Amino acid sequence: MEDKPVLFDSYQDIVTNYITSFEKANTPFSVVCNGKENVNFKYLEKFLNIIGIELTGQKFHSLTKIILSAQEGRVLYYDYLSFKPLAHFVLDRMPEFWTHFRLVLKTYQHQHLIQEVLADAKIQKKLKDKASEIDHPNHQYNEYIEFLCPKLDGKLIAWGLGEELNSTQSNVQRQGYPINILKNFLKDQPQILHHNVEQTLFVLQKYFMFKFDIVEFVRKSAFNVFFDFIVQNFKDQQGYLDRFYGDYGMDLMFKAQLNPIIEVLDLTYLIDDVAFADNCCTFSIKDSVVINYDLHTETGWENQNNKEMLCAAIAYCEQMVKKEESYFFIEKVNFY
Repeated sequence: MEDKPVLFDSYQDIVTNYITSFEKANTPFSVVCNGKENVNFKYLEKFLNIIGIELTGQKFHSLTKIILSAQEGRVLYYDYLSFKPLAHFVLDRMPEFWTHFRLVLKTYQHQHLIQEVLADAKIQKKLKDKASEIDHPNHQYNEYIEFLCPKLDGKLIAWGLGEELNSTQSNVQRQGYPINILKNFLKDQPQILHHNVEQTLFVLQKYFMFKFDIVEFVRKSAFNVFFDFIVQNFKDQQGYLDRFYGDYGMDLMFKAQLNPIIEVLDLTYLIDDVAFADNCCTFSIKDSVVINYDLHTETGWENQNNKEMLCAAIAYCEQMVKKEESYFFIEKVNFY
């Protein structure tokens, strides 16, 4: 049996697959695949929702064609024989996106096209005629354009939030935008760069629940970076496990790792009992008599996904304790 492809593990692959699938059939994110509605497109919409993008709107398709043409530096999806007619199209039909168009050309180093377009007398006249509309840009699709053009790296979103396009301020704030949080986290070696803890936690938790929901494999390295982020930022608080007696050094170390994770992610409701010994810990979770794990119900899906997260968290903390050259191990009951 062929393994299910992992489509949502690399940010750049998601972007590439989406662009490849635009206005085509039978590709990873086509709306239609083999004459049927493509379930992967539904998943894509859910993924994009995490970063505040909806693939809807009156000008969505035209804007996509314009931005991808600007990114590539050649006309795509239109029958124009040169780039100038495309620039005229933007000024005639979508002048509120002219600055977006120019920024993408500049970011992807197509300065020669900018010079060629601006040298046209008719373009110059339209720039004057459309000045009012150009000066009132439409920021509705900023996140979507950023998705199509990862090299923008948050600049367009920052502009929509009031920052000057030519601003030289630190890029730290931009790393806190949901799109950049996921972009960094979905690298081969996951990274969490921003210090806005609540925003980062919210975005990454939604991403993991999305991955569980579509039954797609999650890399161990992703779990490790995520759990380490939680432990480092919430490590000083007491938690659920403190009610269970266990005062060996390894017990305390394990509690200090797992307590913040299960508290922050609201996983304690799944735990039935915990028992510590001198080199091990036994976990039992509430069974299907107490908790709904029926995958045919929304609540059952949520509980099952949270159980997956709990298993991953316990495995992570077990490994952290083992780093101290101990024989500490976890015995799991009712986890499968």
